[in-house]
Amino acid sequence: MLPLYLLNAVKGEIVVVELKNGGIANGTLENCDSYMNVTLTDACISLKEGDPFNHIDRVYLKGIGIKLFKMGNEFIEKFKDQQQREKDNYNRQNNNNNNSNSNNNRDRDRKNRNNNTNRRNNRNSQYNNSNGSNDNNQRWGSRDAIDVKY
Repeated sequence: MLPLYLLNAVKGEIVVVELKNGGIANGTLENCDSYMNVTLTDACISLKEGDPFNHIDRVYLKGIGIKLFKMGNEFIEKFKDQQQREKDNYNRQNNNNNNSNSNNNRDRDRKNRNNNTNRRNNRNSQYNNSNGSNDNNQRWGSRDAIDVKY
């Protein structure tokens, strides 16, 4: 997909298209699609090697007949910069989403710990306050009173 992104980035710029049959087209890139079909405006085109160039206002070239595109290095550098910015933005958005998720997880864990601590404290206070005493014999009954039959 990289060549298609590159072509979309240089729309409106002058490109040279070399065709598989040896022809050459030079013009302003107006449009391109996913099949690499391109539309050039204000184009000079030679259909075969050695043929004279003809000026055409608008020409449509099918992607299957295109051998290669030539463009200036400044466009490629511009494209690389654009790709890097998009990548940085994507990473920044993912980091923000991950940070918010980790913050949410941290808050959820903190609430769970607090709830567990509160439950444990309530349970302990119920045991400690039963019958108003901390004496195990009163709370659980006398051990002598338990009759176990096997």
